[in-house]
Amino acid sequence: MAGPVHPGGLRMPRTTAECLRQKFSVILNGIGSQPEAALKIPDAKLYTGYADLSAAQRRGVDFEIQIRRRQHSPIAIIAPHGGHIEDGTSEVAQSIAGDDFNLYLFEGIRSWHNYTALHLTSHRFDEPECLSLIAECQHVVAIHGCEGDEPSVLLGGLDLELKDRIAAALHERQVVAHVSGHRFPAIHPQNIVNRGARDRGVQLEIAHPLRRSTEVSQVVAAVRSILLPLQAAHVPYARRQTLKHRAHARRQRSLK
Repeated sequence: MAGPVHPGGLRMPRTTAECLRQKFSVILNGIGSQPEAALKIPDAKLYTGYADLSAAQRRGVDFEIQIRRRQHSPIAIIAPHGGHIEDGTSEVAQSIAGDDFNLYLFEGIRSWHNYTALHLTSHRFDEPECLSLIAECQHVVAIHGCEGDEPSVLLGGLDLELKDRIAAALHERQVVAHVSGHRFPAIHPQNIVNRGARDRGVQLEIAHPLRRSTEVSQVVAAVRSILLPLQAAHVPYARRQTLKHRAHARRQRSLK
């Protein structure tokens, strides 16, 4: 079968015509073709939640999720913009959690434009595994990264008492910390850090110069110095969790 006719009257192979239609479809029709869409960088600002993100991005290809549960810990350390989204935040979160606290990492693993394609803003971050983890935790600490020339930490979140205690610990270690008057207050009730068991948490925005310096170890030490005694005071909580898991195990056995 003959190919389509070019406006100049010449016959072209069908495959060539199809390629041209695909290549110039944005210009001619205003509709992106599949090859154009493949080259387009997704804009995470358009996502209304994790469902939109996961429809546009692929787990294991564009992003990965890591979770480490500590059965008796009432504390969760999360990095919802880890990996290459906000560089260094995964490492800081892992260091704070250690072997003591629950850990959640949402990590960008794309070869390029991780922030643009994967930065789901915190009050829209509703990834189910993260929500499931923090729903059982009394205290949630979120690690983020921000730009800035000052090596500092900007603290936000609705857990005002814990925020002030962490800020004081940072000051003791000569780390510049601001609890107000900055652009990351994290007071939205749907901010992921405020969706734990008590509907409040603490967000740490660590400036890039600090994230990439050895002084970030002082941030880790400061946060752990507050959280470890807090966890030790939750012995009754740990006991309740043990009884809860045992009751669940008995129910499972009874169903067999």
